[in-house]
Amino acid sequence: MIRALVDVTPLRVSPPFRRLWLGRVFSGFGSQMTLVAVMFQVWEQTRSTVWTGAVGLAQALPVIVFGLFAGTLVDRVDRRKFALVATAGQAACSVLLAVQGFLGDVPVVVVLGLVAAQSCFVAGGGPAARTFIPRLLPPEQLPAGLALNRIAFQGAMLLGPALAGLVLGRFGVGGCYVVDALTFGLAFFGVFGLPEMRPGGEPSRPGLRGVLDGLAFLVRTPLVRGALLTDLAMTVLSMPISLFPLVNAERFAGNPHTLGLFLSAVAVGGVGASVLSGTFTRLPRPGRVMLAGSAAWGAALAAFGLIPNRGWGWPAWSWRARRTRCRWCPAARWSSWPPRTPSWAGWRRRSRSSARRGRTWATCAAAWWRG
Repeated sequence: MIRALVDVTPLRVSPPFRRLWLGRVFSGFGSQMTLVAVMFQVWEQTRSTVWTGAVGLAQALPVIVFGLFAGTLVDRVDRRKFALVATAGQAACSVLLAVQGFLGDVPVVVVLGLVAAQSCFVAGGGPAARTFIPRLLPPEQLPAGLALNRIAFQGAMLLGPALAGLVLGRFGVGGCYVVDALTFGLAFFGVFGLPEMRPGGEPSRPGLRGVLDGLAFLVRTPLVRGALLTDLAMTVLSMPISLFPLVNAERFAGNPHTLGLFLSAVAVGGVGASVLSGTFTRLPRPGRVMLAGSAAWGAALAAFGLIPNRGWGWPAWSWRARRTRCRWCPAARWSSWPPRTPSWAGWRRRSRSSARRGRTWATCAAAWWRG
């Protein structure tokens, strides 16, 4: 049983990793609150799923368009400084979102513009931040560090949306945006304490040539290609976040408290699967684990839509998340597999990664956000 639990050794032995991890926990917490607040604000102003869908486009398009080129830049500069600039930019956008949230009567296109601007900084900061863990931890601790990183995301997704519903009911959307802006202070502190993070090896080629290098690497790596295609199919066909406000309005009379619970329910099963990630990390066939989790995700989503009783919908949604974390948890998606096992961690280590990680992560993020 103990072997199945997550390994916290990286938090004990590496102070830089511990600071970085705590910063990501709190910034992820605030980002989840902002996601709920934006969806709620846009829905309240428009009552249209077209506009709530536009929120997704405002988040995704900058990552797709700018993120690929940001990955090549990340592989040419000091990644620590790059991440600091990106974190400061995200915090500034959260402050502006808070101002417009308290002012009220701001056009929806302004809100979407701020979301898109923040996503531009996410597009740059994300690939940079994901190169830090392999530089901070020895190879034998890398799987555990990646598992902890995923648990941080799942924990933020579990608590952030639920608290966002409470804050929305009492302080409005501006309160959620203020909390998000404050959490970026801890994220900045975590990155600021890191050593210099210059990429090793041959620097990436600038512009479009560097982007094509990253895409070519993914295309000729079967494990990565299959994982991305699976993720893309699942996010395109069964990631109905933009419909949450509509479902909440029809089944729960538009209560802001329950809107946040939709995202929290997704995380309930995910946290459980991540905590028991050792069970999945020792399985020999990661591809089959991913496919089984993806199939369970789709089946549970169908059950959530077909169940007429709203009280029974939540268990189906949470079970959907739990089974899917066989695919999304560090074991299958971010790879807590041992070095000898083919996995995401394996291909990252095999990619002569220090020189290529920025482009690889940026391409992965763009593929996922297309969904």
